[in-house]
Amino acid sequence: MEERFLGRVQFVAGGAFLHFRKKTISQRAVHQIKYHGDLKLAAYIGTMIGREIADTHRFDDVDVLLPIPLHPRKRRKRGYNQSLEICKGIASTFPRPIETKAVVRTRHTDTQTLRNRIERMDNMTDVFRITDAKALHGKHILVFDDVITSGATVEACCRAILDVPTTKISIFCLALA
Repeated sequence: MEERFLGRVQFVAGGAFLHFRKKTISQRAVHQIKYHGDLKLAAYIGTMIGREIADTHRFDDVDVLLPIPLHPRKRRKRGYNQSLEICKGIASTFPRPIETKAVVRTRHTDTQTLRNRIERMDNMTDVFRITDAKALHGKHILVFDDVITSGATVEACCRAILDVPTTKISIFCLALA
């Protein structure tokens, strides 16, 4: 996980709960949460992730959890943000506030799943905007996403956050592809 972001964004620590592979239980779990609305599974897996994060002690100075924001159109269509739902479970075993208003997704993007790495990076240009810098100023923020493939989405979000003075970033995901 950390190797994926070396030299791309400055971060403190990174980790992934699962390795994402097609036709495995990791894919089934991700799809149940992301596409089938299994919010109980999201909360349950979140509690397990929170325990793992706490047990490593590598994230002890994290101040806030920040799930990758969805564009309002996608949020309305899906009915929930899967990363937020997992973060709620994380917060139950790794007690930190969840920040959902300080960063917004300003541009609707189509799914990244069919794009190559360069196309994914281009697709994420200027997608995130800081709306409440005070909420992030001086904080160590754990940015959380459900699945990280190329890392383009997380990188774009982290770059926006790191424009806020004295912020630090750590990165974690449910599954790393």
